[in-house]
Amino acid sequence: MRFAGLVLIAALLSSAASAQSGTERRRLRPVPVPPELAHDFYPGDRWVRVELELDADGAVTNCRILETNDTNRQQLWYMCRAYQMNYRGEPLPEGAAAAAPRRVQQVSLLPGRLHDRRHPHRPRRD
Repeated sequence: MRFAGLVLIAALLSSAASAQSGTERRRLRPVPVPPELAHDFYPGDRWVRVELELDADGAVTNCRILETNDTNRQQLWYMCRAYQMNYRGEPLPEGAAAAAPRRVQQVSLLPGRLHDRRHPHRPRRD
């Protein structure tokens, strides 16, 4: 009887642990917030610092994540993809040689739920 009780308890604990692992929400990494975003950062916000390589026309040819507090790789891929599709830098002047790619750093903030609750009337900056 005692053995059956131990088996039942072990089964319940293992099923609870396996059920939790699939639905567990990823936590943000404890990385210091960049000084550019410190005035507008709230707990739950996500931020990313990217390095962009620009061609002679100012279009992004490559994107690299330098720092972030987000752990979701797919979200970071979408962030780089958005920069590659939408970001335009300054084109090089006529006659300037584009021997090496230019590198630019950008910092982006993705507001969380707490951010929107504290500033519901504030228009979003684009």
